[in-house]
Amino acid sequence: MKRACFYLFLLIFISCAEVSQTELIDLEAEVMRIHDESMLGMSEIKSLKKELSKTLANSNEKVGSNDKSLLELNAAVDELTLADSLMWDWMHNYSKPSFKDGAKAKQYLQQEYVKIKRVDSLMNTSVEHGIKILDKIKAQ
Repeated sequence: MKRACFYLFLLIFISCAEVSQTELIDLEAEVMRIHDESMLGMSEIKSLKKELSKTLANSNEKVGSNDKSLLELNAAVDELTLADSLMWDWMHNYSKPSFKDGAKAKQYLQQEYVKIKRVDSLMNTSVEHGIKILDKIKAQ
């Protein structure tokens, strides 16, 4: 949380200065770097979601009648689905800004930075949670 506040403060501080092309290029590169790193996790989300769904389908065998485990499985699948959906939404809605109006481009890129950081965080959290739930159920 402190890190996110630092980045937000940094973005606000930077927005007060005059906008250079180099600054816009660097900001866009950072947004795309986060996106690209996040995309590497999409296959993990897909395979984990598949494994959790399979475990859920075989719940009588693997989980038994434990309602709490069934709820945890459903929640983990829902989290992974949401993370996947938000990444796709971000990609479909992102549009490279024109650098002609530096202030508008910078504002847009700062907003997209915050959005993609949130998506990245949700993706990481949902994968960690899904693995934890799966490991817990396998240990039963």
